Amino acid sequence: MNPWHRQGGWLRFGIASLAGAVLALGLMLGGGSFLDLVGYSDTHWLAYALIGLQGLAIGVVLAWLADAFPALSGFIASLVVPVRLLVRDEFQFGLDNAIEILLKFEVHFAAVYLAAFCVFMARGGGMDYPRFIGLRYLRFKMITGVSVVGVALGVGGLSLALSIMSGFEAELKDKIIGTNAHAIVQKRGLDFSEYRATMEKLHRVDGVVAATPFVFSEVMARAGSQISGVFLKGIDPASSRRVNPIKIEEGSLQGLAGDGPPGILIGRELAKVLKVRLGDSIEVLTPTGEDGGLGGLLPRSRTFRLAGVFHTGMYEFDAKSVYVSLTAAQNFFGLGDSVTGIALRLSDMERAGPICDEVLSALDGYPFFVRTWYQMNRNLFSALKLQKVGMFIVLIIVILVSAFGVIATLIMLVWEKVKEIAILKSMGATPDGVMKIFMVEGITIGLAGTALGVILGIAACAGLAWWGLELDPEVYYIERLAVTVNPLEIVVVAVVALHICFIATIYPSRRAARLTPVEGLRYD
Repeated sequence: MNPWHRQGGWLRFGIASLAGAVLALGLMLGGGSFLDLVGYSDTHWLAYALIGLQGLAIGVVLAWLADAFPALSGFIASLVVPVRLLVRDEFQFGLDNAIEILLKFEVHFAAVYLAAFCVFMARGGGMDYPRFIGLRYLRFKMITGVSVVGVALGVGGLSLALSIMSGFEAELKDKIIGTNAHAIVQKRGLDFSEYRATMEKLHRVDGVVAATPFVFSEVMARAGSQISGVFLKGIDPASSRRVNPIKIEEGSLQGLAGDGPPGILIGRELAKVLKVRLGDSIEVLTPTGEDGGLGGLLPRSRTFRLAGVFHTGMYEFDAKSVYVSLTAAQNFFGLGDSVTGIALRLSDMERAGPICDEVLSALDGYPFFVRTWYQMNRNLFSALKLQKVGMFIVLIIVILVSAFGVIATLIMLVWEKVKEIAILKSMGATPDGVMKIFMVEGITIGLAGTALGVILGIAACAGLAWWGLELDPEVYYIERLAVTVNPLEIVVVAVVALHICFIATIYPSRRAARLTPVEGLRYD
């Protein structure tokens, strides 16, 4: 090759890479300003849509500037996205921003390659003969089938794993939300006697559906020789139904205010531990008790009557939670007319953060503070998210390994068809045309494998959902394996798999494009 031509190629590559990086940075800054103007956050779906549009624009520009498919320059331009996001976060790399950075990089990178591929395919003679020859070359062979199956297994396994994790997370969220409020309002200090006036303010906040006061503390429950540590919650039976309705198996909520000893509701698992039935007596003890003289404290205790047994399906809650009436709890703990806090039910629990900001503003901030359902269970949901990310990365590596099968298939096909490539070039086929032939073959393998993998994954999810799988609730919190197919996750898996398979076609296609007629016909 002429050295001046080689230097010109590197010059065009440098210009394309620099132009792509500058354009990417400019578009990202402009997109951020637009999001600030319309009032959307960086994690809103519109932010990802803007990243995709920016990638499409950059892909078109790079394909126009480069003399071949802009594989490396497109990657360099997309690297601007994670670098810009890391600068925004002052190089703080946590779980949440790591997911955002990886997703936005993939959206941008895939959009760049998609636009560049469309421009590349449209120029230089179009797609007619590359598509015809590429599909003709791609007759079924064992190595082609292995490549397709490898991609399909990776895609199917990833779809199934993410669906199981999503189902587990959704089931756990339903259990937690079903037994707890969407948010709670508390006051710093021990005196929260003005809760009635506070509830009136809360009902006027847009997004707050219902509110109920509660008293909460950790106590000991004893029945005969059986004893267990539990969380006692005093509730108002009239208003608590609208905030977190209790699924009672035996007895009734009205039994809390019956004649004689105050009533108590306990979970099914706790009833098994204490070996009690409806009407039995349960003694409740708290270490923060009455003054026993001589500067000491005596534990406070009170006998309650078992008025009902509830079941949530969440073992930990059924074994560690009890309910009494609000008045009984206030009298037991000596709180007078004070409460621990106010539980809220919101119109949309996914908007708990913004709604709680309005709640805090309505209460004029200090001494009040608000916690959402996610904040109260942050460690659990963060662990689930980390597991899902880890599973995603592991199975993406499986798809990467499958992509090497695609590379091997195309390289073997290139060397098998050296003579045919030489004849095509002798007849006037351009390097771009030859490259398109093998790109069509690699993309066809990727499409077939991805489609088969999605079908296998959805079928496996449907089979698991229908068949069911019993779990130990003491370990997994839930009794049956839950599977939730999230269409967005399936689309993300398919796009990532296709992107990986497309990248795998670039090297073998370029090798084929660089072959000269002399090399192919030297020994014929």
